Amino acid sequence: MHTELRLVENHQGRQGVANHLRAVVEVLIDELNPEPLPEGLASVVQEEVDRIREDLSVQPDEYYQLEERRRPLEKDIAICAGGVWPIGGAWLVEERWVDVRPRDLPVRDNSHGQSRGSSVFVSNPLYQAARMLKRRVLVALGWRRRCFVVHTVERRIRRFSASEQEKAFRNLAELVAQRPEIDGIYRSSWFLDPAAVELTPGLAFLASLPSENGAVVWASGLPDEGAIEDAVGKSGKRKAAYERGEYTPRIYSYIWPRDAFLKWASGK
Repeated sequence: MHTELRLVENHQGRQGVANHLRAVVEVLIDELNPEPLPEGLASVVQEEVDRIREDLSVQPDEYYQLEERRRPLEKDIAICAGGVWPIGGAWLVEERWVDVRPRDLPVRDNSHGQSRGSSVFVSNPLYQAARMLKRRVLVALGWRRRCFVVHTVERRIRRFSASEQEKAFRNLAELVAQRPEIDGIYRSSWFLDPAAVELTPGLAFLASLPSENGAVVWASGLPDEGAIEDAVGKSGKRKAAYERGEYTPRIYSYIWPRDAFLKWASGK
């Protein structure tokens, strides 16, 4: 898509790109035929699709560009393409394979079906072939799991709370229950870093709910430059600690196994 947009930009300028992307979004909405969803989740998805359709007439041309990191438009396109699902609150999920160390999850059979998730912008045949080979190896070793991967939606940040997360996860649980091939819920973020939580206790709910109900949490590496900017730039306290050398953002991950997740959702 990016190559196509460069050609449009060369001939029609940035307004041409905006018009082209508006047309793409409109076509995706008109052709959207999502799988049957549980009632609660279906209403959340429809609310977001309605918002995206309304944006076509109210958002400026600058919104309809694909050149900045993690533009909201990319999430809009993925929703309309059926690649991700808003679940409520400040979160959405995509379905994809996740690499897991054997001790992180019990071994489950991953042979049923093929992944329908993610990477809607990756189309290089050689890249896809390499990914498929890696997937087969990791599945054979029991190191790969099909998960719903949780992401934060910045435009919904006012719904970023413990109560909204609980409602969102209960919506998600209804979808997991009708999708037996899903192995669990996965998240990876600096939000889960205990050092960030110590400086910003209001973030604690993001990891505490899963970890207290069967999720496995582990330190998984250093964030990229963009994530560091997010971690440091969104809190004066974290920024000051970072500048004093007292805080270095880290990425933590969790996997909430299917059975534990559904047990929590059912209240048992």
